[in-house]
Amino acid sequence: MRYKQYNNTDLKTSVVGIGTWPMSNIFWGKTEEKDCLATLNEALDCGINLIDTAPCYGDGRTEKLIAQVMKGRNREDVVISTKCGLYRNMGYEFCNDLRPIAVRKEIEGSLKRLNTDYIDVYFIHKPDPETPLEVTFKVLTELKAEGKFKYLGVSNFDFDLLEKAAMLHTNEPDVYARVDFIQPRYSLLSRESEFMNKAARYHGIGVMSFGSLDGGILTGKFKEPPKFNADDMRGNFYHYFTEPNFSKCKALLEVLEQIAQAHDAPVGQVAINWVAQQDFISTTLVGAKTPAQIRQNAEAGNWELTQAEMTAIDDAYVRIFGAVDSDYTHGCKRK
Repeated sequence: MRYKQYNNTDLKTSVVGIGTWPMSNIFWGKTEEKDCLATLNEALDCGINLIDTAPCYGDGRTEKLIAQVMKGRNREDVVISTKCGLYRNMGYEFCNDLRPIAVRKEIEGSLKRLNTDYIDVYFIHKPDPETPLEVTFKVLTELKAEGKFKYLGVSNFDFDLLEKAAMLHTNEPDVYARVDFIQPRYSLLSRESEFMNKAARYHGIGVMSFGSLDGGILTGKFKEPPKFNADDMRGNFYHYFTEPNFSKCKALLEVLEQIAQAHDAPVGQVAINWVAQQDFISTTLVGAKTPAQIRQNAEAGNWELTQAEMTAIDDAYVRIFGAVDSDYTHGCKRK
């Protein structure tokens, strides 16, 4: 497994991390607890040392799973990231709440469920339009000073909001904590955040991306547009499972498959490495529901694509999908 040192932190993490959203029993179909525990244990045994979660992933379910897996393991050997600001109201609707009282309650709940004294990286899961960013950052700065977490991150921020968050610390470093990480969706198929990722890296902000396999479509296992069960929302979240995008994905997968054969590796590892080898990516998160899935994904960290292969993939993308519009990030035009 390859590891990278995050800028301005003491964290050295595996280039492949595991995200626990697929274990939440929300959106991705049902999972058994024993399978989730076996998958998390396999991830750690394969050299993955970063686990990402959130309270809304199964209303605390995945945080509790992590606590079970950590029993008997050295806490210092594992980087745990979780989030605040997004919860399910009565278990159904997702709601934003980044008021100080809500953030304090949420981090205490996470610490209890994770059975830990601290969180390595604490993310704002999603902006709350009803709470000024300065108010949220002030309470997060207080919580960091109290030792509740080590590093601060933001997720689902557009470029303008990220810039505003970063400037809070720049202008008043004694009042507001710095942004240490962003967590954008980023893959070979989902490149809207590319400019923001590069800008973040330039300013010393770590990029912990998610969605490198785009719901599994970049594993090559779907030969026809799938029909997901009612409790599996991938078809709504990822727009590549329907035509005409599905056929375009298949054309791109033909290129990935040729490269995979040259390395005697599954095609999904090619997609993971394409993300992991971007110089602005610190860690790419992958989801898994079984030990076999995470073992296969983790093995991507044991080899690398050549520069010629990276170029061939980029050229194929442009040929099939068109050039990446680097002026846009999450729908927000670059200034």
